[in-house]
Amino acid sequence: MNAIEISRVECGYGGEPVIKGVSLAVPRGEFLGILGPNGSGKTTLLRAAPGIISTQKGRISINGTDVRSLGPRGIARQVACVMQDNAALGAGHLAFSVHDIVTMGRTPYLTRTGWETAKDHEAVHKAMELSEVAQLSDRPITELSGGERQRVFIAMALAQECGIIILDEPTSHLDIAHQVGILNLFAALNRDGERTTVAVLHDLNLAAEYCERILLLKDGRTAALGPPDEVLTTENIEHIYGASVLVQSNPATGRPHVFLKKA
Repeated sequence: MNAIEISRVECGYGGEPVIKGVSLAVPRGEFLGILGPNGSGKTTLLRAAPGIISTQKGRISINGTDVRSLGPRGIARQVACVMQDNAALGAGHLAFSVHDIVTMGRTPYLTRTGWETAKDHEAVHKAMELSEVAQLSDRPITELSGGERQRVFIAMALAQECGIIILDEPTSHLDIAHQVGILNLFAALNRDGERTTVAVLHDLNLAAEYCERILLLKDGRTAALGPPDEVLTTENIEHIYGASVLVQSNPATGRPHVFLKKA
């Protein structure tokens, strides 16, 4: 059984659909990257997968069940999301502590009393350790840097202990060491069979190194789907992004590496 199945989906925000007939099956334990230029529909597809936005046509299922029949609580127990608008939790006067933010990831499991159990506390502690934010536990989210906030939101998603995690630009605001650290973490979770990861990424080279397969979108449609060496070709990148590039094999890993040519 696939973790996520997307069948001939059309969706958007009213009027003309942004996603136009995309089909995709994500096996359990896979690390899938979604790439494409700005406006290609990456975030829209990511929002449709867990039912954040509704489909106009087609069907999406999570672990074999139609997402429309799961309900918010059922989805939240199977899919954790780190979206770009998580940043709103760190804006204005919402000065929640880091611990409080990460604990929000346990909401799908709380009883009517709202009290956290020992299991909840353990999950929160483990998530903060994995995301390297445990030392920030008592700090208000409003006082953190953008990179620190991003790692807090990732910890919140990990605290949900879901089999599927959806990430919208998870390495944004992170320095190179934390970019590699976060992607190493998700790669390790995938290798252990604990997670299926679907991530929108802008850095083609990070996607090439960490993703098992890449979905390349253009104008809301599938332009290419497959292993990095089949998708990240000079011809595909120049056609989809309109940029002049050179693609060579990374001598350290054998994965494709994209170099930008000067105009």
